[in-house]
Amino acid sequence: MSKISVLGLYPPRFLDDSLRESARNGRPALASLVAKEVLLLNQIAYSGYPCYAWISDSDDLNSQQVHRQVYLPMNAGAVSEHAHVVYMDFSSIDSSPAFTTGQGITLDVGGTSEFVPLNYPGGIVAASVWPDDARRVSIETAHGGSASAEEVTITSEEENGPLMASGIFAQAGQSQVDSATSFPVGGANLHSKGNIVARSSLSLNSLHDFLTSYNDVFKRRRPQFGWCDARAGSYVDFTASKTNFRYIFDQTMGAGGTSFSAGGPAITLPLMYTAGGRDTQVRVYVYVYAAMSGATNTGTIGVANKNSSGTMASGASALTNGATISGTSFSWYPSLGSFDGSTEPYFLAYAGSRYDRVALCAKSSGSTDSVRIRAWTMIVRPMGDP
Repeated sequence: MSKISVLGLYPPRFLDDSLRESARNGRPALASLVAKEVLLLNQIAYSGYPCYAWISDSDDLNSQQVHRQVYLPMNAGAVSEHAHVVYMDFSSIDSSPAFTTGQGITLDVGGTSEFVPLNYPGGIVAASVWPDDARRVSIETAHGGSASAEEVTITSEEENGPLMASGIFAQAGQSQVDSATSFPVGGANLHSKGNIVARSSLSLNSLHDFLTSYNDVFKRRRPQFGWCDARAGSYVDFTASKTNFRYIFDQTMGAGGTSFSAGGPAITLPLMYTAGGRDTQVRVYVYVYAAMSGATNTGTIGVANKNSSGTMASGASALTNGATISGTSFSWYPSLGSFDGSTEPYFLAYAGSRYDRVALCAKSSGSTDSVRIRAWTMIVRPMGDP
């Protein structure tokens, strides 16, 4: 199987602004310039990027952790994924720490699962001390790109360890890829020593691939953000003023409480200049892993953030196409599977000259039951890519 060098593990070699003059106002596209663009496009498409990260604030956490997120790669450059985890052998709250068969960490991406056993040689029995006993492990899958929103779980296997102190889940960067199983743009037919791009059928196909890959990179190489309470049985319970939108990390903020402001409590989304053309907004799709405290009422998700001019909203509004949370069992809202940007829940985020500030909120339809959230994921898409 032939390999194509995409150099995704190297910093992209961006082009000088003066090169913009080489193809303006109807001038022919110089082959040397297009060849440089092909190299740059491949580097960006296969560079990989982080999708979720966490850090624990203590070594006294329950070691039966499950970090949970939604993963929506879609881009053709997603060949594999990996997790890097800093862990300790045991949580310090374990009264009798000891290794057991099957102890380790599992990374599961849309049903593609990889397990790394972490049985310490010799089976030493001792309490872990942070950070003295910290270790690191890497896990990689070959799941790759997908057109569906899928669940990612990073699980600490067995009751007494290991304790995942911090970590990151990311698309893996690639230096070379298999030409038959991925979608790099080949440059061999572009005749880079010529004055213009040759019009042979092979080079024309390469240019068509270039356009397809460029559109894919522009639309889908966007960030995603997330949070999860990984402790067994833990979640955020919206018990303060249940029927009003309140902020997930500070429930004094919201309707009937303190108004939102750009300098107040909120989540910072670094989306400056991520919009296309003259747009100052991008779509941010929202998934929540949620449940209700009882079966009487239902729940709604909303956000307070900046508008297209960069002005922060004082109160939260419901998501567009928002899903209704119901029942006492935790599940993803909306349900995962085939992604349709025109029907999935989203809000418009500010992408102008300042970072957006987003307060993720929830409320109940009545005062009997409260909304509970264990994890959320926000996925960015440009305005014209529903």
